[in-house]
Amino acid sequence: MTSDSFPTTHPKRMEEDVYLEVGNYRLAGTLLLPSEPDPHPAIALLHGAGPGTRHDYVAPIAEAYRQAGLAVLSWDRPGCGNSTGNWQRQTLDERAQEALAGVWFLQQRTDIDPQKVGLWGQSQGGNVASIAASLLRDIAFIVATSPAGIPLAEIQVTGLERQMHADGVAPEQILEAMRCAQAIQEASRRGDSYAELDDNVLRQVRTWPWWHYFASLPDRETWDYWHTRGGIPDLDFNPVSAWERVHCPVLLIWGERDTVLPIPEVVERTEAALARANNPDFMARVFPGAKHGIELADTGELAPGYLELILSWTRERVGLT
Repeated sequence: MTSDSFPTTHPKRMEEDVYLEVGNYRLAGTLLLPSEPDPHPAIALLHGAGPGTRHDYVAPIAEAYRQAGLAVLSWDRPGCGNSTGNWQRQTLDERAQEALAGVWFLQQRTDIDPQKVGLWGQSQGGNVASIAASLLRDIAFIVATSPAGIPLAEIQVTGLERQMHADGVAPEQILEAMRCAQAIQEASRRGDSYAELDDNVLRQVRTWPWWHYFASLPDRETWDYWHTRGGIPDLDFNPVSAWERVHCPVLLIWGERDTVLPIPEVVERTEAALARANNPDFMARVFPGAKHGIELADTGELAPGYLELILSWTRERVGLT
C-alpha cells in the first residue's frame, strides 16, 4: 500500500461563498469561520445606506470579528457585486427582512450556536438591526455604529446644513440648499412625478454652486418607482420607535465630529428609547474626533479603541471571555 492510499484529513474551510434568497432576488455573500472549535457564536454585517459589497468598509470589521472567535456573514447589497435586485428600491422593513434572512441562515448551520447570533450595522444598517431585533427576539445582540435617532427628513435638511457649514459654504447658499431639500421632500409627500419635480424644483437649481450636495437624489427611474409606492421610503419614520421594542444587549457608537447627525440629540433619544423598553443591557459611546464612519477626521483611520471596544463587548455577550 502506497502513502497515497491512506485517508487524508481535510482542513476545515475558513471561508465559504454563500447565497441568501430574499423575496425575488438573491444575495451573494461570504461566511468567515474562526479557527476555534464549533459551534461558533456569529454576527451578520449590515451596510449603511447606498451601494455596498462585502469587500468594502465591512471587510476589516468582518476579519476582526473572525479573529476574535466569531463566524461572520456579510453580503453584497442588492444590485451590487454578485447580488441581484436593486438597493435603491428597498424600504427599511425590506432591509430588515434581509437581516432576518442572514440570522436564520446562520442559525440553521450545525457549526453555529443558534442562541448566539447577532448583528453589526453601520448608519442606516444600525437602524435596520433595531427593526430586525424588534421583530425577532432570537437576535442575541446588536452593535450599532452611527444609527440615526431622528427621521430621514430631518437628516436630509439638518445634515445638509452641518456638512455645508463644515465645508465653509456661505450661509446664504446653505439656506438655499436647505430650502431645496425641503421642496424635494414636499414634492415626494404630494406624490409628484419626476417631471413635476423637475419643472417645479430641480431645473432652476441644477446650475447653482451647491447642487453637488444633492448627488444622492434618486434618478428619474427610481423617483418614479417610489412615486408608485407613496414617495421617498421611510422619509418620516422615527427610528426610536424600533429601539423601544429591542430587548437584546445593544452597543451604540457614534463619532463626536459626525456631520450627518446631531450627536447629542441622537444619543439622548436612542438611550431614552431603550430605557423605555426596559432594556437591561445597553451602552453608548461617542468617540472624540471621529466622523460618521468612526474614522478620525484628520487621518481617515478608524478611531483608536473602536475595534477593541466592539470586539471585547461582543465577546463578553457571547461568552468568549
